[in-house]
Amino acid sequence: RKSAAIIFAFIISQFQAQQGAYYQQAAKYKMDIDVNAEKFTYQGKQTLEYTNNSPDKLNVVYFHLYWNAFKPNSMMDQRVASQGKNGDGRLQKDGISRLASIPKDQEGAQNIHWIKQNGKDLKFEVQETIMKVYLAEPIKPNSTTTFTMDWDSVIPQQIRRSGRNNREGVDMTMTQWYPKIAEYDYDGWATFDYLGREFHAPFSDFDVTIKINKDYVVGAGGILENPAEVKGYDANAKIKTEKDKKATWKWTAKNILDFAWSADRDYSVESFNVPEGPKVYLVYQKNDKTKAWGESQPYITKYFQIMNAHFGKYVYPTYAFIQGGDGGMEYGMCTMILGEAKNVKDLMGLMAHEGSHSWYQQMLATNESVRPWMDEGFTSYAEGYTMYQLFPEDLPNPFAKTLDGYRKFIKKGIEEPAVWLGDHH
Repeated sequence: RKSAAIIFAFIISQFQAQQGAYYQQAAKYKMDIDVNAEKFTYQGKQTLEYTNNSPDKLNVVYFHLYWNAFKPNSMMDQRVASQGKNGDGRLQKDGISRLASIPKDQEGAQNIHWIKQNGKDLKFEVQETIMKVYLAEPIKPNSTTTFTMDWDSVIPQQIRRSGRNNREGVDMTMTQWYPKIAEYDYDGWATFDYLGREFHAPFSDFDVTIKINKDYVVGAGGILENPAEVKGYDANAKIKTEKDKKATWKWTAKNILDFAWSADRDYSVESFNVPEGPKVYLVYQKNDKTKAWGESQPYITKYFQIMNAHFGKYVYPTYAFIQGGDGGMEYGMCTMILGEAKNVKDLMGLMAHEGSHSWYQQMLATNESVRPWMDEGFTSYAEGYTMYQLFPEDLPNPFAKTLDGYRKFIKKGIEEPAVWLGDHH
């Protein structure tokens, strides 16, 4: 028995030694975005400082071009078609993929004009949602290189998360919207084609300038650096415009996985401070269908207090709940959610779930593409825990309904292994 223990300890030590010291890659984005709101397109310029903290020399890098999935015959379209009526109801109708009928002028596109490394032109190849870039010089361990890039994009018809004119009338949900460098870790490059599920990326800093028609209000995950020059955030704002009647929005964010934003002419913005943080923004269309948002502030405040006390302090200065998308999806310092809830409890259920992702998908950086059960599992646990305290029920524990739902689910005979990759569920 003692010999077996020694052998086991030796095997573990060898595994740990082979894995090497822990590291994380890092990125700093500076983007200048010029939006044509009438045509649902934009022009983009990007400077990306990429730091290789791995022990490996990198001869190529990869970028995600997510919007290239939103068109007929894409991998996403083919996957949805193969699932028929069993597919996600947001992606298909009566078993027919919604992507198959996207009009040509509403197909998603991210067209890369050029990319350079430290001023040198680079060769690149695009395979739908993945771009492979051949470097002019390798990125050595513990070194930083600078990429510059010019591209244009067509904002797709809203099918899944991103896009124009969602079903609640939000003009633009800008998520997975820019060329984003892929994660590189112990498993190599995470070059998963986008089929409609989850995302991952290295921790990054963002400095994003967005020019858009002055009548729009922008909600985003980050710090708005010029609230007095744009619409919606400062009652005394003097909207600063150029000859093209566009206002310039300046956003920054540090150490998050992704930067997302949304824009609509009918957005209202409300904000309040949670004791000991964060500052919360509610960005939504204020009308008869969104009355629950006006009742949500005390529940949101208590939610963050519970999360901070029991799951660790939320480390970022702000958080925004933004009406947009096709359901609920988490991003750095914000979430996009459908806003026309029947009551404040239903709205808070969605807010509690998406907000809790900030602890697992963001701060702990769970790779959703590889281990979705870890992110969704722990997030759902936190959601159940907080909702039980926000809206007490006569139940034996906070998770009684969840357990009952799981028992009913497994009786259907369609349960799949939790360890499957995100896009294989």
